[in-house]
Amino acid sequence: MFEPALIATIGGALLLSAVAAVWVWRRSGRSPHGRLVWLLYVLAIPLTGGLWRTTRNTPCPFPRGPSRPGDGDEPSPTAALIVANHRGPGDPMLLWSRHADAPEQIRPIAFLMARELYDVPRLKWFYDALDTIPVTRSGRDMKAVKVALKRLKDGGLVGLFPEGGINHNPDRLRPATPGAAFLALATDAPVFPVGLRNVPRGKNIYTALLKPARAEIHYGEPVDLSDLRGQKKTPAVLAEATERIMRRVADLAGEEYGGLEGDGVATPGDAAAATVAAPAQAA
Repeated sequence: MFEPALIATIGGALLLSAVAAVWVWRRSGRSPHGRLVWLLYVLAIPLTGGLWRTTRNTPCPFPRGPSRPGDGDEPSPTAALIVANHRGPGDPMLLWSRHADAPEQIRPIAFLMARELYDVPRLKWFYDALDTIPVTRSGRDMKAVKVALKRLKDGGLVGLFPEGGINHNPDRLRPATPGAAFLALATDAPVFPVGLRNVPRGKNIYTALLKPARAEIHYGEPVDLSDLRGQKKTPAVLAEATERIMRRVADLAGEEYGGLEGDGVATPGDAAAATVAAPAQAA
């Protein structure tokens, strides 16, 4: 026979589990992007705030969700490009963390990612849940550009690392490619620069997940590109926009900036291929 105290303990544990399950189900149902996105967001909080001890210079300034398409020629009030330096495999997770104040505001940041990383079978479900945009590193990937442009015009968040891969130089940003500038000027979406410091490092996302850190996220106000919007996207215009964006990122990251990669000439396909994120392994 079971002791009354044991029965009461088991019953209490089952009751608490049931209450927790109902709370999670109801809470996650308020997320417009589904329960899986809500769950992943919640699970990232103890990682970024606990093991990585992430601090921020200010609350996340990204537009709050849910996404809303623009009206006519006006850009969506919820669309934004998020541009950051790339220091470790966990950078996308850091940028995604704490961007919402309520379940209704939780939404994916669609990072551009190298196709070979996106196709890893064990992680593809995760990338799909977060609306990741796969990009072919070589060649002209017009499909990825069209997807990124549509996400912005539909009021979504798109994330880019213009350095093109994880940068292991401790003091200087890699020369940037003009992909972020192209997407910004093509959609009128605001560009939020972010500087990441002291992020967890590792050969891949698995080793980075296990490393303690004192990560810092430094958010900046949107980059002023008003005088460039509406102009033809010539190499000179793209170079100027890229310079403004990356100077802000460098200042926030406490690093120097090495300038534009190549001659600044960018086609839509180049814009995608040049801004792939590499969260699953070091470039």
